[in-house]
Amino acid sequence: MDRLDLQAILSELLAENEDISGFNFSAGNLIRAELFGELSTPPMLEDLGALESEDTELIANLLLENRPELKKELIESGSCDFSFEVSDANRFRVNIFRQSGQMSVVLRRLSNDIKSLDDLQSPKIFRKISQENYGLIVVAGATNQGKSTTIAAILNEININNSNHIVTLEDPIEFVHRPKKSVINQREKGSDFVNYSEGLRSALRQSPHVIVVGEVRDPDEMEVVLSAAETGHLVITTIHASSVRGTIQRMTGMFSGNRELEIRNRLATSLKWIVGQRLIPREGGGLTAIHEIIGNNFRVQEAIKKGESQGRTYENIIEKNSHDGWQTFDDACIQSYKQKLISADTAVKNANVPGNVQRDINHLQNSVSGYFSAPSGLRLADAE
Repeated sequence: MDRLDLQAILSELLAENEDISGFNFSAGNLIRAELFGELSTPPMLEDLGALESEDTELIANLLLENRPELKKELIESGSCDFSFEVSDANRFRVNIFRQSGQMSVVLRRLSNDIKSLDDLQSPKIFRKISQENYGLIVVAGATNQGKSTTIAAILNEININNSNHIVTLEDPIEFVHRPKKSVINQREKGSDFVNYSEGLRSALRQSPHVIVVGEVRDPDEMEVVLSAAETGHLVITTIHASSVRGTIQRMTGMFSGNRELEIRNRLATSLKWIVGQRLIPREGGGLTAIHEIIGNNFRVQEAIKKGESQGRTYENIIEKNSHDGWQTFDDACIQSYKQKLISADTAVKNANVPGNVQRDINHLQNSVSGYFSAPSGLRLADAE
């Protein structure tokens, strides 16, 4: 097999099923394609049998051809990320990593179609988020939860409405933005800059209004992100965390002692929004996004600086500011159920407090049942 053979195989698979979102090459397993979040082996690949360690090593080397810096990163850290183009219409994010002494390769398809906030049916508050002029916006979630898609939509909104200079630092570039009202410079880790810390420091010398950072992973990156947000830039980034609480814990937990107290104070001042995101099964097939959203006010700042306490949890604060568009994941589950986007079972399974969501769904179901069984279209409570 050579690079052209690999491209031909992937092209043929994508031509057969345009909904394929990724591929998984692991020693001891059949080649798997990802469809709607589930892995399966396409029929045309079943006869190839399970991959040997030599096969995955060969695939990794083909993908890393002419990429010496990434080969060095793979050797030193055990993994590397980059983009790979099968054709003009099909780009992939590639992650190569070692496990149990063997090479594994995961390809995730990158979309060329930048969705608008309307396309994504994003909460209305996202437009307000896109109008921020400075400070820090964090989109949190696990891998493959659509964080990059959401940031691309927010960036597209800025691009349409503002005459800004936008610099993105990505690993790899997932969505290619075309200049509209803004000027956009997109830089890819490994080819345009060595690491996020260096890329951020360089970006600050390029007179940007908006800086997009692929992910905050270590204290040095966190330090530069906060500095940029504190000096009048709008910084948008992602972090691997499951909730608002997890995001703040992850960011402040990168430091210890007096440094943690300092970072808490700086974060409390510079933070504008945290958007937690999860993709969950949609009724009728596919996935839909639910969000946990928190802005910033005095109570949020107090919780970040001093930590949560009884009566001062992030959930409490969100609920008391729900009129401003803030919401918990449980709120999002209920809302998606009411809109018939997800089933009751899906809502309960994806809730932070399943019992509360089940109670609210039962109440909704009983209300509907009472409405239709009452005379003259009245609810039972009204007819008594």
